[in-house]
Amino acid sequence: MKRSSNKLQKKNASQPQTENRGKPSQLKLLQLNAPEIWTNQHKCLQIIKYLTDTGRHNFLHQAGKHSNKDVDHENQQYNQDTKIYFEQAQEIAEKLFNIQCSSKRCIVFYFRYINEEKITYDFSEYIQNKDFVEILSSIQLLLTKSFIQDLIIILSSHNSINSITDMLLENKGAPSNYSHIIKNFFIQKKIDTMIEQKTITPDIETIRNEFEDFLKDPQTKYLVRVFICDILSIFYTQTTDQSNLDEQFEMAEVNDFDNIYQ
Repeated sequence: MKRSSNKLQKKNASQPQTENRGKPSQLKLLQLNAPEIWTNQHKCLQIIKYLTDTGRHNFLHQAGKHSNKDVDHENQQYNQDTKIYFEQAQEIAEKLFNIQCSSKRCIVFYFRYINEEKITYDFSEYIQNKDFVEILSSIQLLLTKSFIQDLIIILSSHNSINSITDMLLENKGAPSNYSHIIKNFFIQKKIDTMIEQKTITPDIETIRNEFEDFLKDPQTKYLVRVFICDILSIFYTQTTDQSNLDEQFEMAEVNDFDNIYQ
């Protein structure tokens, strides 16, 4: 038995080592550093996800067949109605706001259009926070020019959140001149209203008047304030200047909606 064991040990010792096979003989450790692009930065991913979740309005319908014909008919009718509402929303976005929709029944805010010119900013000229500058520099080519200007106002302003909100809501003349933040909330409201009331407004002048009323609605101001707070919250979380966060940014400033009317 001992001789057999010795033979087995010799056989194992004679087998070639395979753990370094395929690597140069002098290479003991291979270490790759992730490239410095926005997809490898958690903060950038947070911002892009937030903007996608809140600024993308896309008509989706469930594929496949149902065994219940009555349910299938109801779903088909609902999908057909909802499809019309999204087509109406796309028409509003294109005619009233000059938004370029790259596909049917899909309205996207905040992000750069396919044919839109790429503009590179030196954000250090506007913003002192180095972390903010780095984040914006990483994602700027993904965003539309007008929204980048909104971000500069939000992140560089020493004014209160209410002041920034008033600045975004002040009279800009034509509806197309307003911030993507404002346009996005209006389109979302129109889609929700059409689905709830099961009706559309084909007259563009009527919709233009609705937009003017929307600008004066206290709820609109509330929504814009919440958006600003959300953006600031993402940017400030775990940054080097978090200790310098001004008291006016605290979410307590965003009161309950009922308080707006008091």
